[in-house]
Amino acid sequence: MRGFLEACKNDDEMAATVRAVLGIRQTPAPAAISPPSPHGMPCPSVADITLLMATFYDNPEKGEHAAARFKLTIEAWTEEPSCIRLSDPDFKRTVTLRSAKETRKQIKRLIRLNSITQAYADELTNLLNQINDDVRFGLIGDKFPGTSYYPHQFVLASMDGILVTSIVFSIDGDHMRLEGFVPGDEKGALLSGKAKLQVRHAVEPYRPGWATTEDAA
Repeated sequence: MRGFLEACKNDDEMAATVRAVLGIRQTPAPAAISPPSPHGMPCPSVADITLLMATFYDNPEKGEHAAARFKLTIEAWTEEPSCIRLSDPDFKRTVTLRSAKETRKQIKRLIRLNSITQAYADELTNLLNQINDDVRFGLIGDKFPGTSYYPHQFVLASMDGILVTSIVFSIDGDHMRLEGFVPGDEKGALLSGKAKLQVRHAVEPYRPGWATTEDAA
């Protein structure tokens, strides 16, 4: 018997025959684990963020009062500054900035779709009742698959007419307030198309001139 087992170890064809006779399936090798995608996961905690960039978009073709006219793309990095690749953020999401009135309508729709819980909806409604008309609100979520929103992750954007002036980035009860929106990107080129303004914040020292916030490291 021992010799037979040793033969199986050294002869793949014999081993396969034995497995077939005994009804044994060979366990496949574990698949390689892909690195995390910036989609399909909640935003990192405020304490873990090293760099944060937010780009404001205006699509006037939607109409002055359209609910989906204004959007904000959020990109966050969590590595040490020396390891960061700006082309590879740890988190990237685009949120629609709605008025309080439009957000209340959205919340009712999301409850029907089971995209948020009733408890979270109640918390959001209470918050919306306290914000001014010049503040836009954006829920952070995913569409992979369907659409769902992460509890206690959202953005408040203060507006001056059709332009954003500052944002409050709220993640799981912690907040990061950013001012310093500029019309250019990190290379100094003017933003193009529907992209109008951008703010870049460095929690730790990074490339000189990259950050736009007043308290930039």
